Amino acid sequence: MRQRHLTLTLQNLTVFVKDCDTPVLNSVSFRSESGRLTAVMGPSGSGKTTLLHSLCGRLPLDSGCLKLGRQAVSRKTQKGFGYVTQEDVFFPQLTLRQMLQFTAEVRLGSEVGPAEKMRRIGRVVEALELEKCIDTRIGDFLDKGLSGGEKRRASIACELLHDPRVLLLDEPTSGLDASLAHSIVRLLHDWATSNNRIVITSIHQPSSHIYHVFDDVLLLVDGHVCYRGQRKDMANYFDCIGVPFPKDWNPADYLMEAVTSGKRALILEKGRELFTDASLPPPMSPVGTADPGCGYDAIPMRETGDTFVFKADQWRDGLMQDTGAASSATESQPLKFLESAREEQRKASWWAQFRALVVSSLRSFAVFPLVQYTVFTVLVSALWFHIQRREEDIKDILGLLFYLTLSQSNINILEPLSSFTEDLTIVQHELLANKYKISAYYLAKTVTEAPTQIILPLISLSIIFWAADLGSAGTYVEFTSMLLLNVLACQGMGMFFSLVSRRPKANLAA
Repeated sequence: MRQRHLTLTLQNLTVFVKDCDTPVLNSVSFRSESGRLTAVMGPSGSGKTTLLHSLCGRLPLDSGCLKLGRQAVSRKTQKGFGYVTQEDVFFPQLTLRQMLQFTAEVRLGSEVGPAEKMRRIGRVVEALELEKCIDTRIGDFLDKGLSGGEKRRASIACELLHDPRVLLLDEPTSGLDASLAHSIVRLLHDWATSNNRIVITSIHQPSSHIYHVFDDVLLLVDGHVCYRGQRKDMANYFDCIGVPFPKDWNPADYLMEAVTSGKRALILEKGRELFTDASLPPPMSPVGTADPGCGYDAIPMRETGDTFVFKADQWRDGLMQDTGAASSATESQPLKFLESAREEQRKASWWAQFRALVVSSLRSFAVFPLVQYTVFTVLVSALWFHIQRREEDIKDILGLLFYLTLSQSNINILEPLSSFTEDLTIVQHELLANKYKISAYYLAKTVTEAPTQIILPLISLSIIFWAADLGSAGTYVEFTSMLLLNVLACQGMGMFFSLVSRRPKANLAA
């Protein structure tokens, strides 16, 4: 059954950054329709990523209005949006298959059965041409696994799995060769069309083949909208304002050259004149023609020499009339957009998230703590083997107790610092993506690290106690109890420092 048509509307968004008087985005308004692929284009620093952050809720909407259908988009609704960031962030110890299974478990509700989850994974993997690396570890800069292009496609796969109503992508073709980049953009277009989804992607300078896949274009220059409308109308628009596209050029290449050259001022001037308006028109029709299916009247122009120049007042009047008509049409439609979206975006329960996180953490279990405790136990047992119970040996016993306390303190303060620091970037990314709750992550982390936090120290201390021949069973209970309490206290300190520190990696190195 085809999904209900949706419209994502942003009106009059202005975004400032800290300690800067110039807005990153200035009165940005645009509309994106479901079933269409929208490209956000512009030179570096034009505000493309900031716009996507604002749409998905990572930046607060301090000004402006964001609507899905006729209802204002809430934070809860934004959490259901899919967002592929520029950075590909994964747990490096997992294989791609395990990562996709984990994503399916934490993001899909109980109404999606195991067979359907596996079917979705299979379809996404096939569509993104990831079959060859499905069982390859993701890896990181130390442990090479997936290539940059494979990680890029894996990020897209994770978002497509939960079938969001609105999918945002920040430079999805970066790191991909021309052929693969084109196939990815074509896939996104086909997915938007066949599933009636809203897809908005930023892209810096697409090839000609990729450029012609897009349905609509939003052009940003210095945070201002300099064009919004259908891609096929773009060349006519720029021709009419005196910036004609050469016939033999890739339109995207020429556009990037134009907005960074002497024509930048003209493009900005016309953009402010025609597109800085909170009253948002429907999608553009071809410039200079009448297209009753698009909602624009013919664009009034006057001829001056060989150049066509817009009559800005008549243009704006036409937009206002069309906007009113579009609003009336929208008023008559049933208002069940957000209810439908909430039903489809129902997440996995807390318990399901916890189980998936436990499985993922166990798969990521590091062997290093086991090796560390083995070496530590062997060395200490050899150095303090069978201490004699004589007065002159009391110093040896005190030395052993001091060394055990100090070494266990250092190990168990540094271990949580290291563990949580390694996970910090990944967890922050996944919490922003609304994959799971922080409480589920923390408890799963605590449960799966119990072997290194309690069991390994207990085994190590037990072996050392009997190797050093420190006393009876009662003494053993007191000995291990006190040192385990010290271990737990130090682990708590390590967790505290890792959570409150703004620079945990620097503190760990220090």
